[in-house]
Amino acid sequence: MFQTKSKKLYKEFEELLNQGNEGKLEVFLNKNFNKLSDKFQDKVAVVLLKNALTKSIEDNIEENNAIKRFQIEGVKTLRKLENLKKQVQDKKSELKLKESLN
Repeated sequence: MFQTKSKKLYKEFEELLNQGNEGKLEVFLNKNFNKLSDKFQDKVAVVLLKNALTKSIEDNIEENNAIKRFQIEGVKTLRKLENLKKQVQDKKSELKLKESLN
């Protein structure tokens, strides 16, 4: 009987987990976690840990991608600034040359 109830509760846990509603999931676990057998409590803990690690890794990847995009834009901006600096220097040199010829 206890195992059957645990299976039903675990299935309900999986459904809530798949829905992605953390609020409902938390309420469900607060109410029902102690009703689960040790085996199913362990399964819930492992699933939650895997999800947390996966989310952490995904967040880290997303952050790294944002940093890469920022770095790429920074390099592009630096190249544009270097090009503008060269143009200004060329124009200055041109003006000095014209002045020296006059």
